[in-house]
Formats: sequence, structure tokens, C-alpha cells
Amino acid sequence: MNPGDPDRVGRFNVVARLGAGGMGVAYMAQTDSGDPVVIKAVQIDFADTPEARRRFRQEVLATAAVESPFVPQVLASDLSAARQWVAIEYVAGPTLGELIRRDGPLARNQQYALAAALAAGLAELHANGLIHRDVKPDNIICTTQGPRLIDFGIATRSNIRGLTATGALAPGSPGWMAPEQLDPLAPPTPAIDVFAWGCVCWYASGTRSPFAAPTTEQSLNLLRAWRVDEATPPASLHPDLASMVLHALAATPVERPTALALAECLGDAAGTVTSDLVATAWDPAATTAEVIVPTVSTTQWEPSPDEGPGLRAPRSPRRIRRDAAAASAAAIAVCVAFASGVILADDPAQTAGPSTSESATSSPPGSTNPGGEGEGDREADGEASPIDSSENPGAATASQPAQPATPTLPSSNAPPPGYGGDHPIGYGQVKLGMTRAQLLATGEATDYSGNTNEPCLRYSLRAGGYAGYSVALKRVVYIEFTGKMATSRGIRIGSTEDEVFAAYPNASADRMQNVYPRVAPGVFYTIGIWDGLVELLILESERQDCAM
Repeated sequence: MNPGDPDRVGRFNVVARLGAGGMGVAYMAQTDSGDPVVIKAVQIDFADTPEARRRFRQEVLATAAVESPFVPQVLASDLSAARQWVAIEYVAGPTLGELIRRDGPLARNQQYALAAALAAGLAELHANGLIHRDVKPDNIICTTQGPRLIDFGIATRSNIRGLTATGALAPGSPGWMAPEQLDPLAPPTPAIDVFAWGCVCWYASGTRSPFAAPTTEQSLNLLRAWRVDEATPPASLHPDLASMVLHALAATPVERPTALALAECLGDAAGTVTSDLVATAWDPAATTAEVIVPTVSTTQWEPSPDEGPGLRAPRSPRRIRRDAAAASAAAIAVCVAFASGVILADDPAQTAGPSTSESATSSPPGSTNPGGEGEGDREADGEASPIDSSENPGAATASQPAQPATPTLPSSNAPPPGYGGDHPIGYGQVKLGMTRAQLLATGEATDYSGNTNEPCLRYSLRAGGYAGYSVALKRVVYIEFTGKMATSRGIRIGSTEDEVFAAYPNASADRMQNVYPRVAPGVFYTIGIWDGLVELLILESERQDCAM
């Protein structure tokens, strides 16, 4: 620990300093019950810098929207604190670099599992407007369930020590960088992550990156002189990956496949199918597994004047059962375009995520409302994005042109039926049906209990009370009222039984003296009354799996 490092962040006890880079610093921490988490915070020297606060907020909100089994999950954050911080799931295991230095190259099935998991994780990052920029073996944790990609954007390094005398590079690490990262002024695109994916797959099969060299200068010279058409991948590389890796290592960004294209050919971008495949292929002791193999029989480059080069959508998957080696071979064999060399990516300059105009006009379901919990009639007005427009880097000013938009909450995150219909129901800014990203974006969730292995996380709210978040459903499914928190009809903890039935005359009740006023489609209160007074008050959705 260094002077000035905190002993406690939120409800987490800081145990050790893990490292720092750019404007961020990372700590190992524990909950009061001893569960480990990783805390990342703005370095104290930048804590009051508006640009550092804006960037940290932007990255936390985008990262919190990522829901993939191959990246750690954001658990809690405080973006309004004097020193902003975020708590991230701790992932146990050696890094890929440590594993290979200890045990040598990965077996071919494990190579395939690594490639599929990383592609799915990167596809999800890119879909949320994030670019990792530093994919390398030391940023990949090898758990017993499979590889996990860490350090995605919160504390990205702003420069690299020991660079050439001609100047600094864009963020990244020599040996794993794309050629365009040699230019510090070149805007980053998802294609740099795809290039690094190819380097990592190459390395996993033979212990060396194609740009490995004794010195940084020599590594960068190899990168400058790189010609993929003259490259020969290691003989130990999984044969079904060889063509994909070479395409990913194309010197020109537009010639590389997207992470989404790779993920779909190797498994699926959502990670559900890939998780089954990885669970089998990563474990050498496993011999069988049920996996879904995409039947892409004609993946072709089909450029159009409007959309640019792209991939045909895969056909409906078919379910098969086979041993791990056959599963990986079948999954890749159908992506025949890679084998024939006919594939190009979507234009990587078109970064995944909403455009500036979309983020300026969209109102996600987690919209703010200064009123109480809102029973339909109180939700019709006052809606605004949970990302404060004053901190939206996409907004143009008289002195500054519009910048790429802060990643916002995509419309696909609109809550399904069961959370109040068209008008979100909740308390203040916290609404039922919110995703975790939307909940954290409000700044109202200050703490949590539970872990990602449990069905529910319980977030403490600034206004008092708690929000229950279902890990499986990926939604806020209940809000528990405490203290002076009140419904829009004035019912709070301590209200009398007569006041409850006066406010909700048509509410049903049970023999346990629980009253259940229904306030919107699929949404109701559970009001527990003991000795004539309210002692329990919960707003909840019928669509949930959290026991309270």
C-alpha cells in the first residue's frame, strides 16, 4: 500500500494495492463477510479533474452493461463520490501467461475453448461501445471453468515505458498491438482487439507471440514489417483456428473479421452455446457435452454501398452430442469462408454501440423521476436518461465539437412484460426492470450484499431501502422500503392498518396479515402488518426469482 491509499472504499476493506496505470488504480478488497472483490478507483491526483471523472463514469457505465460469462461482472460503484470507484467480481486463477510459462502450450481443445471464449467476450464488449485495447495473456485469467478477460478499460494505461524515440504509442502492449496502434493519433477501433485475439491464439499454441522479440524496439520493428500473407502459424495451432487467426492478423483493420463474426463461427456471441463448449473443451477430463453448432454453410463477403463488407447471418443452430474434439471441429468446419480465405469484417471504424444522435434522443427504461415510487400516473413525466446530459461527451458546445457519445443503455434493454408496462415503476430514480448498468447509472446504489454465485444481489440505496437484482434475469425485481420512504399514497413503515386499506381499498390480503395492492401490470406491493402497523413494505414484480 502507498501513502494516501484508502483502508476502506464503500463497504469494502482494502487489503492490497494491485497496481496503477493512466488515471486509475486497482486494489484487492473484501466485503465484511470476507468475499474478495477488485476495486478500481480514480487516482487521487485526478479525482477532481472533470475529464478524468467523465471518462471513468463513461467506462464504468459501459462496462456495467456487459453481461458475458467470459468477463468479470461489475458489482457496485459510486460515481458521485469524491474519489470515484467501481467494485468488480474477483476472478481466481493464474493468468494465461503464467499458465503457459508453467505448463507449456495449451492442448488443442483448450486452444479452441480460449479462442471461442475470448471472441464471445470481445463481441459483448464491442456491442456495448467498449474497446479493450490491451488484450494479452496477462489480462486473461484461466479459471477452472474457462478463460476470463480482465482489465477492460477502467484503468487503461495512457502510455508505455521504453518506447522508441519517435514518440509514444496508443495504449497497448508491444507484442500484442495492432499496426495502427503505432500511431498515437489513430482512433482506436474494435479491430485492434481482434488483432490481439489472433496474437493470443498464436501464443497459446506455441508460447510466443508472432511479434515476440528481446526488446520493445525489435518487437515494434517486426510489427512494422508484418505481412500476413508470408506468415506461417505454429504447427501446434488447432487446425480449425489457423485460417481465422491469419485473417485476424491482417495488417489492415478493414481486412479483419469482427469479434462477432469470430464468436458466431466458434460458438455464439451471447456466450450461452460457447459456455457449454468451453466447459467441455477447457477440461481435459471431459469427453462429452451437448453443444449447439452454428450451421453457417456459406459465410461470404457481401459488400454493399450502404453497409460495407459483412457476414451473412448464420442459419438456425442444430443441437448435437459429441466428444470435445469432434465438437470443436464441427463448429468451425461449417465456417467454410475462413478456410477458403473469403471473409472481411464490418467497417471497424463503425464502433459498436449507439450513435451520438441515438444517445441524445433515447430514454432508457431506467429514466429518472424526482417523485416517489410512481404508480403509473407519476411516471408519465420527468423522464430523462440516467446518464447525466451534462457529462455526455457526445454533446457539442460552442467551444468544443461533438465527440463520440458516452455509451448509453441500448433499447434492447427495455424491460420485458412484468415490470410495469410502458411507464417504469420504482422509487425515485430506481425502477423495477432496470439492468445492473441502469441501476448503477442512477448513482443511487451505494452498496451490495451477496455474490454472483447467488440468485440475487441486494443493493443499498441512498434514499434508504434496498433494490433486489436477479443475477439470472439481469433485472431489478424488487425494491424494499425502509425509514421514511413512502408510496405515492403515503404508506410507509409505521403506517397503520387503517391507513393502508384507506389508501388501497381494493387490495387483497392473506391470513398472515400481508396486503397486496396491485399498482401496474405485473407489479404489486407486499405490505406486512403486525400489531396494526406496517413493518414490511416491498414493491416487487411477479417476474422474479429472489426470495426476500
